[in-house]
Amino acid sequence: MENIQIKFMWIPSHTNIEYNEKADQLAKQGQDEEIYGTYKFNPREIWPKIKTDLWKEWKGEWDRITLTKGKYYANLQQSTKINEKPWYKNFNNLSRKHITTMNGL
Repeated sequence: MENIQIKFMWIPSHTNIEYNEKADQLAKQGQDEEIYGTYKFNPREIWPKIKTDLWKEWKGEWDRITLTKGKYYANLQQSTKINEKPWYKNFNNLSRKHITTMNGL
């Protein structure tokens, strides 16, 4: 990635600063246009955020739905904490084949 520096500073309008009018015109034009671009990022950096957001969304949906549907089972589930990590995280020596077999049972 290139070393890019962006500086924001307040410029009083209409003070005969060169290109100020052009900048105002482009800024107004930019407000009305959608911004498209290609952004490069490392998935390892963003995945924890996505995972947390998905978990919160699922938990919110679970809480909302269990107010009316499946109350009995929801109460049973509340007595045991729902773990964010899969069951096999505690078993480091299991192969993928073993995990998928156990999940299929």
